[in-house]
Amino acid sequence: MADKTKEELIEEIALLQKRIVELELPDSDRKRMENDHMETITRQSQINMLQQSLLVQAPLGNKLKAVTDGIVRLFNADFCRIWLIRPGDLCEQGCIHAEAKEGPHVCIYRDRCLHLLASSGRYTHIDGNVHRRVPFGCYKIGRIASGEDHKFLTNDAQNDPRVHNHEWARELGLVSFGGYQLRVSDGETLGVLALFSKHPITLVEDAMLDGISSSVALLVQQAITEKRQSESHEQFRELFNNMSSGVVVYRAQNEGEDFILLNMNQAGERISKVNREHVVGKSVLELFPGVVKMGLFEVLQKVWKTGKPQHQAAVFYEDGRLSQWVENDVYRLHSGEIVAVYTDITEREETKEKERKHLQELEVFYRASVGREERIIELKKEIEQLKKELGK
Repeated sequence: MADKTKEELIEEIALLQKRIVELELPDSDRKRMENDHMETITRQSQINMLQQSLLVQAPLGNKLKAVTDGIVRLFNADFCRIWLIRPGDLCEQGCIHAEAKEGPHVCIYRDRCLHLLASSGRYTHIDGNVHRRVPFGCYKIGRIASGEDHKFLTNDAQNDPRVHNHEWARELGLVSFGGYQLRVSDGETLGVLALFSKHPITLVEDAMLDGISSSVALLVQQAITEKRQSESHEQFRELFNNMSSGVVVYRAQNEGEDFILLNMNQAGERISKVNREHVVGKSVLELFPGVVKMGLFEVLQKVWKTGKPQHQAAVFYEDGRLSQWVENDVYRLHSGEIVAVYTDITEREETKEKERKHLQELEVFYRASVGREERIIELKKEIEQLKKELGK
């Protein structure tokens, strides 16, 4: 037998002592412990299955409802609910907490509150006047969410002063209440999971429910992250497609010997007179053969190699199909793709060229005018000289 560490020996001794205690128990007690142990294993297995089911793609509301349904079923709860922290939205639309002017349940924080998103068991609706929105710091739910209590567990719901309505609890025969803060490690509170039951909640069940609440917190955090990413992507798409400048995204190929077009916005299609569907996936040298002569291809290569943004001032592009003046700003993304933002300045450059030619014409005319005046003066002088000679 391999040598064991001191910690391993202590753990083994503790397990053996526990086993001795179990063997010394009466048969009935030992049988009850075995049954409790098997029940715990079975319930934990079902909890694991519930958590696995939450991994499938589905709306957050559906997943939260699956959690409350599962808790009612697995823990024989009377009802179970989940609230999430979201911006206040009913303050001006009849929320009773917003209308309250005095008492312990006056809504102080109008920027956010707890939204009831899932309910199972005795109550399945989520639009009741009292609990569809819960203010921070109010009721058991609001106190848990505000951080005054990480969780709240009582097995005396009919008398515990922290339970709001004792008469209601007695009428329904409710014995216990458990409320758990939904919060990821080192993160903000996201909501509250709570349940009422007609039997006491054991320490083992409390630990299981605490674990489920942690899983729900991760689930909610993931949904929030995905929503933010989706909104960010949508904002980018809107910006990308509504920019007045053309935007093209390239991927370097063969160590920068070529660049493949990955994406192009609507302005790019208009400026370059192409259809995005027909150009994506093709070589820039094939699509725009004039990029070498105009110097843009060299700029793409420099940016790809150095990572330093480059500005290409007014330059003329021509390839037989397309001729125009453009300005380019090229930079490299962290992912390695090269982005070219370009503007069609043909009208501006043509206007400048017309102004230049007009100035040249004016200069020629001016010089011609000045020369004519000087010639007239010279001729007049010659005439005066001739007159003087005639008068002699």
